[in-house]
Amino acid sequence: MINSSEQEERRTQRRKQEERSRTVAGARKQTREEELRRLHLLATEVAGLMGGTVRTPAPGNAWMFIDLGEKHELSFYREADEINIRGRIDGMAYALNVSPRLAPADIVKAITRKRTA
Repeated sequence: MINSSEQEERRTQRRKQEERSRTVAGARKQTREEELRRLHLLATEVAGLMGGTVRTPAPGNAWMFIDLGEKHELSFYREADEINIRGRIDGMAYALNVSPRLAPADIVKAITRKRTA
């Protein structure tokens, strides 16, 4: 039979562990929200430089879509320390991975080189 002090100690340890888990989950969520906010700003700047428009994202959506014309679409996705950019021109797809620290003008140059290659 477990005495009451051991039961209380176990409950206390469980509560502490649950609180730590909530704290870690909250920090991850906040980090992800900040990453998505920065991704949206970057996609908006790239769209402006390329003469396109950014679609309004769904809340919490990790993909950002840019329309550059009737036949050209870009999608941005942040994965850890890279941004995956996928483009589609007239049904032909291309992909590009860039650093989130890269300037928007350099990203535009990379997209331009990739889509003409």
